Amino acid sequence: MTSKKARTRKLPIELGQEIELRFHDLLSNGQAVGRADGVAVFVFGPLPGELARVRISAVKQKYAVGELKELLERSDARAQPFCPVFGTCGGCQIQHLTYAQQLKWKQSVVRNALQRIGGMSDVHVYETIGMSNPRAYRNKMSLVVDHPDGFGFYKQRSHDIVRIDRCPIVQPALDKCIGALIDLQNDSSSARAFANARHVVARTSVATGQNIIAIAAPQTAEERKQIAPRMLERLPNAAGIVESFDLSSENAILGQKMRTLAGSDSIEEVVGGIRFRISASSFFQVN
Repeated sequence: MTSKKARTRKLPIELGQEIELRFHDLLSNGQAVGRADGVAVFVFGPLPGELARVRISAVKQKYAVGELKELLERSDARAQPFCPVFGTCGGCQIQHLTYAQQLKWKQSVVRNALQRIGGMSDVHVYETIGMSNPRAYRNKMSLVVDHPDGFGFYKQRSHDIVRIDRCPIVQPALDKCIGALIDLQNDSSSARAFANARHVVARTSVATGQNIIAIAAPQTAEERKQIAPRMLERLPNAAGIVESFDLSSENAILGQKMRTLAGSDSIEEVVGGIRFRISASSFFQVN
């Protein structure tokens, strides 16, 4: 009988090794794929067709992961990211790809999923319908509270926080909220509202321009309810502030329970002539 140790193939790549790699594909999570001596290497940053120098940061049983050190040959499809924290923040993965190519890439992601996972051989996927402006489109944002005086998003595959004071992919009404929230957290009269909070979730209505803010924390805090009416006056176009608590896990953003702290517990959106009442915890398409 062949032992498990004997069956395990040692990859011809070592941890910390630097190699030049030509990339041929882009996965649904934004990682580029290249092959070194037949071994798949996954790296954030490069695009298909590009040649790069990468450092191997992890070696698994059947593949390796690398970090981009230097681009040696650039693709014509490469674009200048419009967000200053792109590449560090984990919120966006493909801003370095032109929007026209992003649409083609999304089409190929769907096709590959149907073929490889669904086992469908004859698949026709229609072209992706793009937006007129691929910026300032999201109607919801989930900020991580970075105590004592800031907000941000998580880094890629990490719980480290990238601080921000704006986000170019959220609706302008939400973008303005970020600065107002930072001011509130830095004001001693309102900072206690964020005590033990993990996230602040904000949603906006394109139809009405109104926002709703949810402060998410493991436990409820009575002091938050006392401070909330003053906060409501300082948050632009805020229809209401709610508290979300009783989190189901460390990774949960919103809790299982909700209570209204000030104003309304929902906002109204209109799509195709149909009115929707949306709470902080409702599912609603973000664009």
